Amino acid sequence: MLFYTIYFGLSIAILIMKRLYFDYLNTEANCTDITVNYTILSERCKCAYLEAKDPDRYIRMIIEIVLLIYSVLYLFKFCYELYIQKLYLFIQTLLFNPSKVIFIFSLISYLLIVPLRFTCNHIGEDYLIVISIIFKSAYILYLGRGFRVITTFVYIIHRVIKTNFFRFLIIFIVFVIGFSQTFYVIYEFGKSGFYDSPLEAVFDLITMSLRDLGSAYLSLLTSDYHVTGRIFFVLLSTIITILMFNLLVAMMTHTYNLTTELKREWLRQWAKQVLTIEQNASRKEKLKQQKKYANTLSNGEKAFIVRWKMTDAERETMKSYRSFFQTKIMENEECCTVKEI
Repeated sequence: MLFYTIYFGLSIAILIMKRLYFDYLNTEANCTDITVNYTILSERCKCAYLEAKDPDRYIRMIIEIVLLIYSVLYLFKFCYELYIQKLYLFIQTLLFNPSKVIFIFSLISYLLIVPLRFTCNHIGEDYLIVISIIFKSAYILYLGRGFRVITTFVYIIHRVIKTNFFRFLIIFIVFVIGFSQTFYVIYEFGKSGFYDSPLEAVFDLITMSLRDLGSAYLSLLTSDYHVTGRIFFVLLSTIITILMFNLLVAMMTHTYNLTTELKREWLRQWAKQVLTIEQNASRKEKLKQQKKYANTLSNGEKAFIVRWKMTDAERETMKSYRSFFQTKIMENEECCTVKEI
């Protein structure tokens, strides 16, 4: 946990320092070009990240090297887990922990920054560092499963990603592909400024379903197929914008209710986390740790003594069971005595 906290903190620090360096290039070195929507590095300064000349360049370089070392060490750790668990068990562990898969992608993304830095591809470097930071933050869901306060919510997020969101995504893609090609024809193959190509139609439809539909509807009125277009527009608004997203919310609510009804779900998730850690250790290390917690019985065998910490309700239940069994035993003894007489 401490190792990851330092790593994530340094990643945030390097992102802030790169932003400050970009401001330095914008104000002091005049190395930026301003467009309508954003500001980018000019062509003559495309190697500014590689040939930095600002006062903080040495601090930033040290942090970047430390982050690279951290990334390599993490990848070696996962490779060691693959060696210990073998391929099938390792894949099963990753399927059970989707946040761990996302974290591995963040490590790979950060390592890919190195070749982009030396080829002066500053745009790709900016994309990768942002993706890496976002993916790194997901790993806290994997580490948080060991804490009782947030374990249930982490499990809900994992379950939503693996089941609800995946099912919703499949259904959503089917409708998007069908409606996008329909609107590509209705908008006269891109003549109205929307749906310029079959591939662009897919992205335009996703964008249109997530924002205001007013501009798209006004462009639809100028089409030769405006009557058919209005029918499909109503179907799109009903099926995707209203029905599909409400279906996703309903599935997530159902998952949340099922999970919160389980009283000891946090304990089960904690046990799975312990099992995952145990699977990452070699047999020699397991035997070494066994000597620390195991007790030796009189016959020489190893045993692990567990104390059951019962709640008040469980304690009262056990007392009622005890009196019940005592009554049954007394009845059986009296019955046997009468038969003997």
